[in-house]
Amino acid sequence: MNIISQEKLSSLVKKQREVKRITQEELGKTTGINRLLIGRIEKASFLPSIPQLDSLMQTLDFSFEDICTEQEPSDLSSLFLRGHVDTPEEKVQLNQMKNLITALKRQLVLRDLHSEEIHV
Repeated sequence: MNIISQEKLSSLVKKQREVKRITQEELGKTTGINRLLIGRIEKASFLPSIPQLDSLMQTLDFSFEDICTEQEPSDLSSLFLRGHVDTPEEKVQLNQMKNLITALKRQLVLRDLHSEEIHV
């Protein structure tokens, strides 16, 4: 299964931005992504939303495949059905899933706030 690699994304955004000779601020204005978030993307500490990622890909001329990496699928359904973890690997997987759910919830809240600002 292909997943987004934050390390590949980070490296590619910085490299392509430098090749195009644009600053983080200029990239932010072009993509609509806050300059601080551009910096966090380049440090691999922030994963952009799908619309933000699409804007970066169009502006910096790279494809989704360029930032993906192969990962073996895991069977998380049995982990959730059991309600407990049996191995350290399962604990890591469960924490990753919790982090993903938290990040998705934040994105929804931010999208709702942004939507409210536009309609005010």
